[in-house]
Amino acid sequence: MREKDVEIDWTTGAMSRIVSSLDQPVQCGNSACNKAYTPREALDLKTMTLRCPHCFGSEKNPDGYSIAWKGAGFTCKRCERLLPTRVQFFYKNAGFLFWRYTNDVGGVRCRKCMDSDFWEASIISGLFGWFGVISLPLNPFMLGINFLRYMGTIGMPGRLPEGEIDGPTRERIAEDLPNVYRDLERNQSHVVACTNAARRLGGVSPIDVRLALQESMRRRMTEHL
Repeated sequence: MREKDVEIDWTTGAMSRIVSSLDQPVQCGNSACNKAYTPREALDLKTMTLRCPHCFGSEKNPDGYSIAWKGAGFTCKRCERLLPTRVQFFYKNAGFLFWRYTNDVGGVRCRKCMDSDFWEASIISGLFGWFGVISLPLNPFMLGINFLRYMGTIGMPGRLPEGEIDGPTRERIAEDLPNVYRDLERNQSHVVACTNAARRLGGVSPIDVRLALQESMRRRMTEHL
């Protein structure tokens, strides 16, 4: 497994599942190194980066490799900014006579990057999808699917809610986190668990709970590294 494919599933309350993933070997993404190591010996939780012990700090790997909190829903994988995100893909289709090329563009994206992916796919398909025997009949369907997927993103917020959580509210969330972990261990989704916590506490948003949970998970993982 490559470094870019490493994800830490903070949405599960079972720490044993997370810890077991730290001992699975990964391969350095630096082509000049390409050596294997385990996340346990190389994970920087503060910056969420993997720092290959064989080449970290070198010219080709000065800062390490950024990895993802699976399910966190806050970091766009294209611009790497902290924003509300969604997983979305758009089809690219092109053809000439009997040759056809198809691919998709997308992934975990913020609204602005999702717009870019949509227009990239639409322009390529709109210009080059009509000249192949195979691509021609498929192109209208792919353009239509892309349009429907794009329409489904309308209303998606472009930024996270502003404002800091005050001290007392932060303490209330911290006191309720054991209940959130309990819900996660019962296989409830993190969305449901955090929403339930927000309702129990009152005056707290699910996003506030998710951020507190992620920080708590980071501290708990530190104890196992």
